[in-house]
Amino acid sequence: MHCHRNPYANGQSMTANIGGRSIQYEPGLPASGMTAFGENGFLMGPPAFQSNFEQNATVLQELYRLTFSQSAAGMWCKSTFLQLNSIHSRLNLVLL
Repeated sequence: MHCHRNPYANGQSMTANIGGRSIQYEPGLPASGMTAFGENGFLMGPPAFQSNFEQNATVLQELYRLTFSQSAAGMWCKSTFLQLNSIHSRLNLVLL
């Protein structure tokens, strides 16, 4: 997650595409996270970086929202599960 903390420390916006999801850091966002359904991703704000727990909770909550909105459309499948696993691995998160 080192590459994502530099923009946070510098107060710069950053967008990454991980596993087909757009993950954007916005220094002016007053919330931990916000789902961007049209972009198939989410935004993260400074509150998400207050602790590893908050960061993990934000990522998992946003992925949950994106996944289950697709589930309602009948698109949940093994590939979605694998995509979530890939995103989690690439962000190098540790579940507590």
